[in-house]
Amino acid sequence: MKRTPEGVQMVPVPGSPAEREQMQRQSKQKMKGLSGFQEAANIDNVIDNILNDADKTTTGFMGAIGAMIPGTAARDLQENLKTIEADAAFSSLQQMRENSVTGGALGTVSERELGLLSSAKAALSQSQSPEQFRENLIRYKEVRKQAMLNTALAYEQDFGQKAPWMIEEKPKEQPSTDLSSYSLEDLERMASEMGG
Repeated sequence: MKRTPEGVQMVPVPGSPAEREQMQRQSKQKMKGLSGFQEAANIDNVIDNILNDADKTTTGFMGAIGAMIPGTAARDLQENLKTIEADAAFSSLQQMRENSVTGGALGTVSERELGLLSSAKAALSQSQSPEQFRENLIRYKEVRKQAMLNTALAYEQDFGQKAPWMIEEKPKEQPSTDLSSYSLEDLERMASEMGG
């Protein structure tokens, strides 16, 4: 037995078949989580590109017409939408849910949440107004992100350790605005490089 903040948890005897089975399950979950998280990052990049490209010429009436013409920005957006349609996050979450040690509940990733993810994805249509399209795409991204976070929490609940795919983001260092250490020549060179 092991004490946790939630109470007492049963743990397998070290070296037992039950412990080996748990370690195998944990290894599989870890690999699925790492793969899913990497895939999620790729999909997030596609979503960000689509958000940047969504305007009156790529969505709505003009976008629907433009998507039929190869080489147009509307066609590019349509092809990027296919990547989102093929997003395997659903199957990854479902597999992790089925293999969960806690009996298939996968923590807080529920049928309802998978339904929300599916609904948010289904609401994406290039023929919508740019505003509606962006709103639906942002909603899809947020629901996906929450599902992935809940998956990580479930991993932690199942295995008693932080999900290895959850990387804490470190704040980016801001460049120093202290110019006192630069020579006059350095400052003039930097200014000319900046077009000044």
